[in-house]
Amino acid sequence: MLHQHLPYLIPRLVTFGRHAVNLCYQMLHPVELGLYRLRVLVDRKSNLEDRPTRPVYRRLGGRRLPLLIHYHIFKNAGTSFEWALQRVFGDDYRAFDSSTPGGSISRRDIIKLLFRHPHLLAVSSHQAAPPAPRIRGRQVLTSILIRDPIARIRSIYAFERAQDASTPGALKAKELSFKDYVEWRLKTAPAMLCNYQVHFCTRSPKGSARPPDRARLEAAIANLDVIDIVGTVARYNEWITLAENILATAFPGTTLLSARRNTTAQASLPEVEIFEQLVTELGEETARYLVENNQLDMCLYQVADALLTRRLAERGVRLQLLQAYTAAQKI
Repeated sequence: MLHQHLPYLIPRLVTFGRHAVNLCYQMLHPVELGLYRLRVLVDRKSNLEDRPTRPVYRRLGGRRLPLLIHYHIFKNAGTSFEWALQRVFGDDYRAFDSSTPGGSISRRDIIKLLFRHPHLLAVSSHQAAPPAPRIRGRQVLTSILIRDPIARIRSIYAFERAQDASTPGALKAKELSFKDYVEWRLKTAPAMLCNYQVHFCTRSPKGSARPPDRARLEAAIANLDVIDIVGTVARYNEWITLAENILATAFPGTTLLSARRNTTAQASLPEVEIFEQLVTELGEETARYLVENNQLDMCLYQVADALLTRRLAERGVRLQLLQAYTAAQKI
């Protein structure tokens, strides 16, 4: 007799099971949100002396929890930005690099990190490269700073000379003059001083021993174009204003301080003065070699500068023309 009723019982049992699962989810979801809010509130009460109060970040109405990924190019003001992120996000910020010098962080590595630490809201890495990963349940935002490649060379030397480390670069910087250090770098690791930023923006975990070419530049520009917060070190204050404007949309109440950290170079100099100093210290032949072998980075720098101007205008942030007319009205 029972087998005669099975065709009618099975669909009803399936429907009943589906309703039971939905009911459990509806009961557990508010509990999950409540626990998340409680953790954030506890975080807000801790370490108030070390950083400003962090805003409450919600995940309501199906909105994905935001995540910022900062691509930290060596000697491109990334430490200053990381300091600002640490003050805002506290334990929800993480610097993420492998223990291997020159190693790489893949998009899969970032996904695994977020799986283990789902509370993270901001990540910075020297070893990750764009484009960003897609992470289920997260709204991924990205940021990067590009620098005048010739100005960056002296900054690298000054940093490694002052660095308390036993890496080959730090040891050689303390041992050699600027001229000898540059010549040593060009012989042993030319990629550090030649079109490095194009290499950074297009590298893969498999790596490539070949110097960047025009195709790599086009790929780097394409990757910059999809990064949310793009700018240059020379316009750092404008860039961090854009970063604050974008992050405040994702994290209401966010305020980023623009204090500079880990800065070894003097204030930005005109390009003519930078080149003249380079010729004086390195000789005209080496100086010209560095300029010729950083043309791709110079193109990338110009694109980053244009993207910063565009993004500022798109969001109505620090409109220079408006500021000029406002100043004229006051006069």
